[in-house]
Amino acid sequence: MKRLICSIIIFVFCANVVLGKKKNNSKKTSIKGYVHVLWKYDFREDIVPNNEFQVRRARVKFRNSISDNLLINIEIDCGKAGFTAKDVYFKYRLNSLLNFVVGQYKMPFSREELRSSSKLSVVDRGEVNDIFDDYGYLGRDIGISVKGKLMEKKFPIKYAFGIFNGSGYSMAGDYNNSKQYAERITLAPVNNLSIGINSTQRNDSLTGEVIMAHGGDFSYKMGGATIEGEILSGNTELDKTMLGYYLSGLYQIGSFEPVVKLERLYPDSKETGNYISLFTYGLNWYFHKKARLQTNLITNILTEEETYHTIVIQAQVRF
Repeated sequence: MKRLICSIIIFVFCANVVLGKKKNNSKKTSIKGYVHVLWKYDFREDIVPNNEFQVRRARVKFRNSISDNLLINIEIDCGKAGFTAKDVYFKYRLNSLLNFVVGQYKMPFSREELRSSSKLSVVDRGEVNDIFDDYGYLGRDIGISVKGKLMEKKFPIKYAFGIFNGSGYSMAGDYNNSKQYAERITLAPVNNLSIGINSTQRNDSLTGEVIMAHGGDFSYKMGGATIEGEILSGNTELDKTMLGYYLSGLYQIGSFEPVVKLERLYPDSKETGNYISLFTYGLNWYFHKKARLQTNLITNILTEEETYHTIVIQAQVRF
């Protein structure tokens, strides 16, 4: 059923582009996307297979401006995750201060999660992002949110807050009465500096108690250099909290972009001796204005376990 619905959506949009009035299509309808094909080699001998090729992502984005104030956005993925609808939402723009978004999309939480995978400086988001996603604190969900911009010229502030099912990425809908709330504010106090603060809360489906996560992040650009960092903290149980952070830096030299990223995760913030560390050393080569090649060497350090390395090479083409 899901595949049939996605196929109908794609057909309707393509028909709109082909059969609609040409003089308006360039402004009202667009079809964009990107493809990620990668090769991964894991140096651990007990991993089978320890090297493989993947079509990691194959995204197609349909956007149609029904009117000056009403926008519909649909994103389909045909990659490793299968044929799935990622984003399906309407956006109504009252003015720059007040916008309403309804449907399935990313909750306003975490700078790294909110950035498109086509714009990541390394091949994939890290361990911190993955575990907070596993606990349902970030990622896509179905709901409604309000967002906008304040004082755009003097001291730009972006805000967003919403109410979601709390069921995670699932077009099937909700499975209980608990709802998830997410809020984010992004400030730009000076040129080239962006600071974000976010929080999310929901009632535990079993106990009814409130569990939550918080975070802060920044991004600073100077010339060809960019430095970014983020820290997240959230409940794994009512009396147990996990903590994670990352710091990354890159410098663009012509068509090349060396990248370094340090990441650390504490499954229990009270046990600082138990942690996971990841070091990523990367090089991005922009060999075409719509294509790049990313090479990452990832070193995983786990307490009381053997350190291991992974090489990932990914090609990206946008259209």
